[in-house]
Amino acid sequence: MPDAVPASRTVGSPVLVVLTGEPDPPSWAVDWCHWSGRELRTRYRSSRARHSPPATFGQDVADLVGVPVLVVRPTPPRQGPAHVIAAIGGLPDDADVLANAEQSAVYLGASLVIVHGVPRSFAERSVGLDSAVERGRQLLDTATRHANQAVSGLEVTSRLLRVHPHELVGETFGAELFVVGVPATRCLSSLDRTATSALGGAHCPILLVPRHREI
Repeated sequence: MPDAVPASRTVGSPVLVVLTGEPDPPSWAVDWCHWSGRELRTRYRSSRARHSPPATFGQDVADLVGVPVLVVRPTPPRQGPAHVIAAIGGLPDDADVLANAEQSAVYLGASLVIVHGVPRSFAERSVGLDSAVERGRQLLDTATRHANQAVSGLEVTSRLLRVHPHELVGETFGAELFVVGVPATRCLSSLDRTATSALGGAHCPILLVPRHREI
């Protein structure tokens, strides 16, 4: 674990809310908050709660406006090298998503994988497919350069995937953490499909970070 977080790596909200189905937050989350200078707040939902199963935490997330939310629940054992996944839709909208992913990768001793999806609704011969793919590649190149400049020595890779944004959740198996943006002003109905898919189906902890504005 790094000894201290440089001032340039203190990002976003000074508060992190941990939603967990266990009585106590995981020790790594507590240590991460201490390391990054954040105040940790825990919201515990028992697995016996009838109307708020820890598998989703949808209403809890919707109630927590403007702060990052880490959702932790029992997950399968991790496979392969440690990595943190950052799902981005655009910059500067997802700048805090990327910054939080960079910081968490440093703390966890993991590599960073930046992903962006181009919907499969673009058929292979569709008008606009080439420009959508090119925009995605430019976005990933920009994000990768930013991460390399922001954190010396961080291993960063990127992947452009032919999926809808909410289908990026399927790429998280084996990851230490999946980081994704959510609207800065939230209600249950405003959570986008990527966030709701992550809450319902990601096979790792999920960090939901408020965007600068909706994408």
